[in-house]
Amino acid sequence: MSEVTPEAYGTVLITGSLSPLGQAIAKKLSAEGYRLLLHVRNDNEEARDFAQSLGSVLLIRGDLSDPASLRNIADIAIDKGVDILINNAAVFRPVALDSPAYEDQWRAIMEVNITAPFLLSRLIGLDICRRNKMMGKTQTGHIICISDAHSEEKIFPGYSPYLISKSALNSVVRSLAIELAPHVCVNAIAPGIIDTPSSIPSNINRTNLISHIPMRRLGVPDDVATAVSTLLKQTYCTGAVIPVDGGRSLI
Repeated sequence: MSEVTPEAYGTVLITGSLSPLGQAIAKKLSAEGYRLLLHVRNDNEEARDFAQSLGSVLLIRGDLSDPASLRNIADIAIDKGVDILINNAAVFRPVALDSPAYEDQWRAIMEVNITAPFLLSRLIGLDICRRNKMMGKTQTGHIICISDAHSEEKIFPGYSPYLISKSALNSVVRSLAIELAPHVCVNAIAPGIIDTPSSIPSNINRTNLISHIPMRRLGVPDDVATAVSTLLKQTYCTGAVIPVDGGRSLI
């Protein structure tokens, strides 16, 4: 596997790169010529095989809930000259309000879904600003957070910690868009129902689900990857939370 070098503008760190969305984004950006740094929680055979399939990428192993590990991920990315951060990693699971482990589950979700993307965005965003000022660059870096179209529109019982974390992530996007301007565009993609192995319970009527989506189909990971790619090709949109949900949030 080739080492990623920092010379070219367009070096991307993707967190949670082995998830269905992470893989789709990595494949899309790799095909478009971006240099990739892929964060994985475990450097196992699956991770190595995926990285090998993309060619010249660097795997960065780390636990996003651990402060020292998070800092190490940021340090490696900064050393490689990352210009683009895709905050994709997330914990998505229900937690019953009366669960004895509720507080532990709450912390676990918040650490990965909001604390990690904020701190990574802060560290990498400030480094992009520093490099641009030092070198007199006018190039624009990018931070894209993967949010959720349901975080502002609908509440699902049992998913309060997850939805609260994604709503907070939208606030992070809007705040950092101001603080990191004009050197970094900060935006969020808010997927709706994306058809992945773990996204739709087996007891859900898919036909009925699709009937409530104006585009009359479920989303696929490539829809999100395409939205990410499109955002990276512009330098004026910032602070936006863009739904990729087939219009479902409109009804």
